[in-house]
Amino acid sequence: MAWRCELAEDGSYSISSDAAVPTAETIAAYERQARINDRLGGKFFAIYTTQVDAPVTALIDHMAAIGLEAAVVELPQDQMDTLATGVQDNNLWDTRTAVAQQGVMLASPFGFRRITEVNQFDSVLPEPSDDDDGEDDAPPAAEAGGL
Repeated sequence: MAWRCELAEDGSYSISSDAAVPTAETIAAYERQARINDRLGGKFFAIYTTQVDAPVTALIDHMAAIGLEAAVVELPQDQMDTLATGVQDNNLWDTRTAVAQQGVMLASPFGFRRITEVNQFDSVLPEPSDDDDGEDDAPPAAEAGGL
């Protein structure tokens, strides 16, 4: 993105760029992501359930074993139904998989999905890619001050 700074004859400055103007599609995508992020409560994952029973505990333990922690939100059934309706109405389901009708609701940056078995969690996060082409122009972690 190029920037242009100009000094007018009256002494005022003008700064402009060639950045793309937001479109209806980019605004809709931003608003969708904002609605998902609002439900995450500052974490990367949130588990919505009617009770923290053995399957939910197994999911929490599975996530903890790989170094992840989720916000756990226990809701009465009527509020779970309202949440599921809101997710459906706002198109907040994780579009990478078919929507299941049963299971614990898991919110992630990709959207909501239902988890019925612990091993289904492993498909939530995409596998790291070996063919990093550097298109994001991010410097290696060591150069960026990382470990």
